[in-house]
Amino acid sequence: LRLRASARAAPRLVALRNFDWPEALLLDCDGVLAETEATCHREAFNRAFAERGLRMRWSVDKYGELVHRGGGAANLPRELRDAEGLGGSMSEAAIAQLSAELVRRKRAAYVAMVREEGRLQLRSGVRRLMREAFEAGAHVAVCSNSDPASVAALLDALLRPEERARVAVFTATQHADREEDEDDDAAPTSPTAATATLRKKPFPDVYLAAAAALAVEPRRCVVVEDSLAGVRSARRAGMRVVVTLSAYSVAADEGGAAAAGASRVELLADACFDAIGDEGDERFHLLDLTTPGSFWLNPPHPRDDEGNVYEHVTYEEERAARERAAPSGQPSEAAAVPDDIKRILDDMEKL
Repeated sequence: LRLRASARAAPRLVALRNFDWPEALLLDCDGVLAETEATCHREAFNRAFAERGLRMRWSVDKYGELVHRGGGAANLPRELRDAEGLGGSMSEAAIAQLSAELVRRKRAAYVAMVREEGRLQLRSGVRRLMREAFEAGAHVAVCSNSDPASVAALLDALLRPEERARVAVFTATQHADREEDEDDDAAPTSPTAATATLRKKPFPDVYLAAAAALAVEPRRCVVVEDSLAGVRSARRAGMRVVVTLSAYSVAADEGGAAAAGASRVELLADACFDAIGDEGDERFHLLDLTTPGSFWLNPPHPRDDEGNVYEHVTYEEERAARERAAPSGQPSEAAAVPDDIKRILDDMEKL
């Protein structure tokens, strides 16, 4: 509450600040900032295949299936064995090595598409919503499963220098010895979390790390997402989440339509739109994202798909529990992976 007073008049109300005004706007990258997946990410993989002399090419529909199953990089060894027919002629170590080479080529092709070819543009309303957050004094950050080089290339190409300087970046860390159930390519360690292991979405790690680094309570963060994994990640972090549907929002949705034509992405989000919307065609403003506000009344809490309280367990805690549960003298799940293949897979995650 701010009051203005003068010598001749009683104080009068100038502005009322909602207690739960968003203090941080956290945006996913691929599909939220720009439509990257069906175009640049997919085409970059196809360029890498062609450069290596492979026959394999991924169509828009095929890549949508791969996004649903964990992303292009996560599925690459399996695709090389099955679609390219290399399972009978190459060892697992050789296939892993080829996969790592293809991921390197793909990421170089993607960065070139974004930086040099100008293949992308911001989705409708992204710049406007960022500006509203800047003007309101809220933090703005991008939280992604993608690797830092790909995210940086997109931000450098699409944001103005003064905007880019005010946007923090948080990326997840992928590990070869845990379940692959996310929706983007593997990503290396985030420079913002050098000592922490940040599991990829749908784990809440990257959003919780962003809130901690920005010194903002999770309930004062609002997330903009486009995927089921991203929505789950934000919910589990105890944040409100708005969805702007992208090309693969429903294609990557587990089970497709859930009820009455609505996908699980739409059902689990706190609000859902086709876009953010530029000036004159706005779907929502930052002012709508207060608590209470236009789309919700109560502060959020960490919750799973069914609305139950979600208990967050870090990667380190989860791994320690697995090791304690393993029979004495038996190797852990990670140790069971042959050393030569594990080294290659670890290298892939650092690209």
